[in-house]
Amino acid sequence: GGSADDQEETAKALWCFTRCCGRMDTSTAIVEAGGVEALSALLANGSDVGKSYAQQALKELGPLAEYASRLQSENASLKRQLAGDDVVDLCDGDASPPAKKRNALRDAHDEQQSSTLKRVKEEKDAVEGARDRTDA
Repeated sequence: GGSADDQEETAKALWCFTRCCGRMDTSTAIVEAGGVEALSALLANGSDVGKSYAQQALKELGPLAEYASRLQSENASLKRQLAGDDVVDLCDGDASPPAKKRNALRDAHDEQQSSTLKRVKEEKDAVEGARDRTDA
């Protein structure tokens, strides 16, 4: 949000913080405060000046910005995968997990696993039976 001028000034300030301070704790604070998302959004949709400052700040943040961006993408992907499923907040109270919703893919996987397990057990029993007969 904010005007183009505000966005440019914010990106410039973040760039100055990353460039002048150059300390890991400063960079970490910027990442934790959502600076990478804001800079990435500005890089994609900002004015030319804003894009320039955003690009420079992200460059100064370097691998930390790339790592944070990758984590955000993975988080968004996981949220999309979980959409529709009941999710339990493990940090909150004594809530028990909800019953898992079934779907065709899960059912097919479970059936295949059960079939494979049954086959392996039968093969094991056959091998042990043959060994017992040869030992006797």
